[in-house]
Amino acid sequence: WLNHVVACTWYAMGRYFSDASDTGLSWLDAHSLSIDGEQVPYSRLGAQFQYLTSLHFAVSNTVLGSLSIDPTNSLERAFTVCCLVIGFVIASMLVSSLSSWLLQMQMLKQ
Repeated sequence: WLNHVVACTWYAMGRYFSDASDTGLSWLDAHSLSIDGEQVPYSRLGAQFQYLTSLHFAVSNTVLGSLSIDPTNSLERAFTVCCLVIGFVIASMLVSSLSSWLLQMQMLKQ
């Protein structure tokens, strides 16, 4: 659920806030694919590709992975930093919960 919300937010930032950005670009405009020798920006590709790219961005940033989609303006960069911090907190909580559970299991065996 969280990744879907992040993906939709990332897509909306690229689609609707590029005019208000400090660079005049969004990730949809700045990145492209080579199709039949022509560079086609993500903004001209289909909604399915754009959503799946947004979802890939969300999953990569919330689990501290990497992706070749870089933020192209300050709003996107701030959002990316927030996603990374949230991902770090979630990963830390998961590790903490697992170690606590393993410690409890070890104590029960003794």
